[in-house]
Amino acid sequence: MFTGKEVAVLTSGAKYNGINGKLTLTTERIIFERTAGVFSKQTLTPVNLPLENIENVAVGGTFGKCLVITVKKGVESNFPVRLKFSVDNPLEWKDQIVTQVSAPCVPPMQPAVTRETIIKEVVMIPCKYCGGLMPNTSFLCPNCGARKTS
Repeated sequence: MFTGKEVAVLTSGAKYNGINGKLTLTTERIIFERTAGVFSKQTLTPVNLPLENIENVAVGGTFGKCLVITVKKGVESNFPVRLKFSVDNPLEWKDQIVTQVSAPCVPPMQPAVTRETIIKEVVMIPCKYCGGLMPNTSFLCPNCGARKTS
């Protein structure tokens, strides 16, 4: 579900357009997922919004407070689009989204590469048939193909 450097920041149950689902904020995008189907459950993703396409984040609503995300003009349509989500703590969501949107894109740290050189000492023995040298661990002579005799 996530890309290599993407990490989930916040996840909770939410309602979008009257549909219950799960809202997830990652370091790269906002995802709203819901399940559909009675017998064969499948996961649908009606919202998969990269953070760079967010123009504004607010908390709105008169009775029940909701999270309102304004998508930049030209991304979803020629006009700014407003996405409204009912979540338990819209202020926390707003703060986290603003933090992630304003966070500089820092490439992930590459793990330190350590190299280890292993030196093996191999005893070479003469082949009893051709006299050529072969490793002590070999079963066949690399020169003539004869079996090693003990």
